[in-house]
Amino acid sequence: FATEAKPHFRPIPFSIKTLTPPDLFAGKLHAVLFRDRIRNPKGRDWYDFLWYIGRDIPVHLKHLDQRARQSGHWKTDETLNENSLKSLLRQRLSELNIEELKSDIRPFIKDIGRLEAWSGDLINAAIDQIIIA
Repeated sequence: FATEAKPHFRPIPFSIKTLTPPDLFAGKLHAVLFRDRIRNPKGRDWYDFLWYIGRDIPVHLKHLDQRARQSGHWKTDETLNENSLKSLLRQRLSELNIEELKSDIRPFIKDIGRLEAWSGDLINAAIDQIIIA
């Protein structure tokens, strides 16, 4: 993974080392794909997924591949690629109840009307928009 220094100026000037956005997106995709939440889905993970997509942030696929191997979720000799990632996301989506995702995220959203567009079709369209770094 890659890091970058983020300067802050309050209360005093300082810098924080953080993962780059593509590596943060890889971490979020790992949660979306492999967090054991079938019985209690985390809409917050999918909300963040849509946030990354909406900002055209690419995913660092090599970092995601390494995370999935380290966690024991990607055991094949093949390297995770764009097609396998999208296939995994679509499989995961097929296992979820969109209404449960919305219920999880509702307490955190001021304007719950923003969730009206949430559907399998919306998330499938977002999957098609993934940019690989």
